[in-house]
This record gives sequence, C-alpha cells and structure tokens, in this order.
Amino acid sequence: MTGMDFMESVSRPRVAAIVICLMLTGCGEQDRLVERNIRFMGEHVVVSVPADNEAALEWAGQAIRQFSGRLYPLIDIYSPESEISRANQIAYRVRFPISRETQRLLESAQRLSTDLEGLFDVSDATLRHLWHRHFQENPEELLAAPLVHVSRRGIGPHFYDIQEHSLLYLASETQLDLNDFARPYVIDQAVRQLRNLAVTGVKFHAGRFGRVLGSRSEIRSWSHLITHPGDGKRILGEIMLPDGAAFTLFGWPDDFAQVGDQQVARIIHPRTGWPAEGKEAVFVMGPTAANTYALANAVFVQGREESESLLVQHRDHQVMFVQRSDPTTIWITPNLAPLFVPADDYKDRIQLIMLPEPQPPEEEEEEEEEEEETVNEESDESDGEVSEEWSVGDWMTLEHIVHRLTAATQNGTCSVEKREYAISNGLPNLWRPYYPAACSCNSGRVTYCKAASLVAFRMTGAA
Repeated sequence: MTGMDFMESVSRPRVAAIVICLMLTGCGEQDRLVERNIRFMGEHVVVSVPADNEAALEWAGQAIRQFSGRLYPLIDIYSPESEISRANQIAYRVRFPISRETQRLLESAQRLSTDLEGLFDVSDATLRHLWHRHFQENPEELLAAPLVHVSRRGIGPHFYDIQEHSLLYLASETQLDLNDFARPYVIDQAVRQLRNLAVTGVKFHAGRFGRVLGSRSEIRSWSHLITHPGDGKRILGEIMLPDGAAFTLFGWPDDFAQVGDQQVARIIHPRTGWPAEGKEAVFVMGPTAANTYALANAVFVQGREESESLLVQHRDHQVMFVQRSDPTTIWITPNLAPLFVPADDYKDRIQLIMLPEPQPPEEEEEEEEEEEETVNEESDESDGEVSEEWSVGDWMTLEHIVHRLTAATQNGTCSVEKREYAISNGLPNLWRPYYPAACSCNSGRVTYCKAASLVAFRMTGAA
C-alpha cells in the first residue's frame, strides 16, 4: 500500500459506522477476538484475529516465525556469532560480507536515517548501551559530559557504507544495533506476505508498535487505546486503524528511567548524545511499521515545537503529541482528527497542528540565476582565505565529510551534484555513485550532509 492509498483509506466514510458500533453494548460474536502471544526476536508480539477467522491466526504466526527466524540470528547484537556483532568487531576499513537479508534491513535503516536527518539512527549502539548500563548501575546521576561526547563519535548514516553483500565502517567508533528496528521491519514483511495470500483481519501488537491488515469486522475497524503517558489508568481516547495502518508510540512510562528525583527519557537524542527532553509523548500512524517507528523516534527526540519540517515532509503519516504533565493537551495533525475518538474528559483538550502548505517548485531559470549569484558571492568572500569550511563549487571527499564537517544547522538547504569518485581515505579502487541529498548550510557554506552513500560531492547552490 502506498502513502497515497493509505491516505485515501483514512478518509473513507466508514468512521461513522465504527463510532456507532463502539457506542453500542456489543457488536455480536464477530467482535470477539482470539489472541496468541508469540516469541518474537527476543521479545513478544500479540497477534489478534476475530473469533470467526482463526485460520488467519495460524497464517500470521507462521509468517512472523518465518521472517524473524531467518533475520534475527543474522542481526542480533547480543549474539557474538551474528553478522552485525562480527561486523562491529572487524568492519572498520575492511569490508565485511553480509547476507541479502541483512543488507536489505541495513539499507532500509540507512535510508530512513538519512531522510530524517540523523534524528533516527542505528549506528548509535555505543551511546545507547552506555546509557542503558548507566541507568541500571548508577541511577542517581547522569553521565559525565566528556564520556557522552566521546561516545557520539562515529554516529550517522554516512559512517557505514553498504555495497553488494558487504558492509564497511568509515569510523573506528561506529557500532550498529538493528535489534529494535528489525522488529517493525519484520512485521512489514509478514503483512506483505499475508496480503499476497489474501489473508485479512489481523492485528499485530509488539510493545510500542503494531500494524493491522484488513478490518476487525464488516462494520468495525481495528483500533488502539491511547492512555495518559503519566497515568496508564486514564484513557484519553481511541484511534481507529484503517486497513494496512501501522503505528508507533514513544514517551509512555517504559521509556523513562528514574534518575535521582526526576524522570529521564531512555530514548537518546543521536545528535546531542543526551536523553531526549520528552515533554510530549508521541503517536505516529502511517503505511508501514518501519517508517512509523523511525519517524516517531525522530519527532520524540526533536520535540513538538521543532518537528514542523518533519511533519511537512511526511504528510502521509498521522501524528499525535500528548503533553505528559497536567493539564493535558493533545495536539493532532488534521488527517488524524477523523480517526480519533476522544474520551469525554479530553474532548476540549485537543488542538490541531496546522502545517504550512508545501511550496511550489521555482522555475528552473530562476534557480540557475540564484545559484550563479551564490557562487559569485562565495568566491568573493573566500578569495585569499584558507579555511576548513567548504565553499559552493568545492569537491569534498569522504575523508573531508567524516572528519571536517560540523553538526547540522537549520539555516537552509543546498543542492548536490552526483558524481562517481574514489574514496580517498586509504581505500583505493572503491568507486561508488553519490546520490543527491539535502545539505544544511550556514551562510552558503556546507556544514552537514545527509545521504545514503557519502563518497564525494560538490555544492552547487544554496537555498
């Protein structure tokens, strides 16, 4: 199901019938569920089907076991024999062979990390595990700043390079952990297989995320209860889940640790190295479990006020923010409003998140003129200067990207020109195309770039 197909299914007029069914004392035998708890990649997934559709339970369980049983031994970071564990030991500057399954998972994670500007990342294993141990062993205080700074090295989608069945780390500090991301990814694989087999009427729920296939009955869709992030006994409302919908939640009690006299998020901001501020819990719904998981992670660490650009870029997803402290405010994107049935006590606590309309693309001639002006301005400024900053028109190798560029800024974006270029940091004869991606700029100079495969690029203009 594409993002547009998913959006169209959201707007169907079946919501009224769903709400009517919820208001009744029951919807008959077809509303009774049969559930099965299945061991799933080190954790559990609950598979639910209507009582009159138990055959779907067997198909769903078989699909989950098939995909997780094949992928988990390859990527489990806690198994020293897994491909990712061995890559974490030897893949720096030496290409490590990986299976097709691992490669596809890595490519999906890298694409999402690039798309979300590093706010979701699977290369922060050292940092996350450091915080996890600290929360267990020393819950009275936060980590020391120098230790956090050192642990942030090597984090980013540009620090690992994926080629045909091989993986290369471009920084000695890079460590991958795919365990959490692999779970929603496997749910998507299972749903795809079930859809090909014409199996329907299934809900998967594994902790913070889930996905549905088909509807719960002829007149009722699947749904998910939203509880208060500070008090699980308080029901905020119910969200209807259209066919194919996936959802992820961040910011509920299990995502926080008690440190001294305050609660601190266990979710670490990959850009800062520190726990996310976590003022609001986040619910994200979209067409795939992997995408909603990554986006929910990104907007949670970024926070509601700083997430507008992410929400604009991902309009095919529905988002809810819930203020964790009282008085509770619920912010939702307009495309989620028709699917949210709030509890009576919270009907007046809802605010819509009004996003700006996407800007139409400028005419090509105007873009070329602006680009030429920018290049001229940069040339005038940089005459006679020797600087670590790189001007528009300069080619930068992988070594420059990894070692010289600073953290991302939000002052603008730059276009990037594609080119095949040899890696210059001691790895000869490795040629890879660079895929155009957005870069952040500061006064016309690049300070950060995101891409699926960073090898070499040239700034061609500043927005």
